[in-house]
Amino acid sequence: MKRRSFLMYVAIILMSIGFAAVSTTLFINGNINVASNTQDFDVYFSRVFENGVENNTLIQDKTHITFEANLKEIDEVYELSDQRSNRRDTVSNRNHDYSKCC
Repeated sequence: MKRRSFLMYVAIILMSIGFAAVSTTLFINGNINVASNTQDFDVYFSRVFENGVENNTLIQDKTHITFEANLKEIDEVYELSDQRSNRRDTVSNRNHDYSKCC
């Protein structure tokens, strides 16, 4: 009976060492891209409002907005908001998400 217990303990220790050796040599290298149906989305800036006034000249290439704000006094405010849209029909064609900056 003692020999059987001893062999069982030795087997458990050897299996633990073997598992540790296998699991420590496992390396996963590579890149991951998390996306969901990217062909369904073609989002672009459709409208830009600068200080409450529509100014679409700030839209450079439908995906970039360029603006400058020269604030010289304390509590001076520059407000930039935008409307983004999606060209694809599978998702809502007009997304009315507004962002404010500064």
